[in-house]
Amino acid sequence: MLELPKAEWYLLAAITLLTGVLAAKLFYVGLAGRYRAFTVFLVFSVARVVVMGVVKMDAAVYRHFYIGTELVQLVLYVSMVVELYRLVFEQYTGIRNVAVWTLRGALAVALVISFLSLSADMGGRKHVAMSLLDGFMMAERGVISTLVLVLVAMTGFLAYFPITLPVNLVVHSGVFAVYFLSKSALILYRNVVGTVDRGMSLSIMVLAGMCLCTWIVLLRRRGEALSKVVGRPWNRSEEERLIAQLKGVNSALARMTRE
Repeated sequence: MLELPKAEWYLLAAITLLTGVLAAKLFYVGLAGRYRAFTVFLVFSVARVVVMGVVKMDAAVYRHFYIGTELVQLVLYVSMVVELYRLVFEQYTGIRNVAVWTLRGALAVALVISFLSLSADMGGRKHVAMSLLDGFMMAERGVISTLVLVLVAMTGFLAYFPITLPVNLVVHSGVFAVYFLSKSALILYRNVVGTVDRGMSLSIMVLAGMCLCTWIVLLRRRGEALSKVVGRPWNRSEEERLIAQLKGVNSALARMTRE
């Protein structure tokens, strides 16, 4: 059974409840299929906390449960970022395909670099065997760092180019960026330092709760039919020029991927 200070327990219970409400809303308004990876992540997060809260585990069992569920969560993080890329670039298939391939390649490189770094580090401590947790945390650090860079790049793209997206996707991409970047900061801090600052943990839990409330309120069925132009304000001629450039790049990449 998971043991936490009372304040963290209350926050975790509130976040779990909000996560369940959000997952239920996505099913109710018919958005679960469109945001499939995100919905699976929400359901998995609730199930994980419930199991940790009600099932008694000794240290060894808990360690394996923690690593196993963290691995599933890491895969879901990757799936959610890929899903977000696919949705944002839905009208630009050439850019979308190249972006997804680039992300997969970057993740593979990050994993190789992570394990090479771990091997070098363990090489100086030959009497210490590399634990499963050592390997997982190093891989997690590489994957999360890569996803952060990819998400920042996509956020920069959305802040610059005047493309039209469904209102739900605009809301989801913005809130997800805040949610994931805050979670990533905590994960990377824990991986590098080895412990988690309580104040930082509480702050990120509160921020996560605010993100969940924003999703619950703003994600609606009609948000898929309504559109919004994102990006910085441009005059009409500049906007047309940028869109033309974007379509040209997309067409070139689409031809390249077909060859």
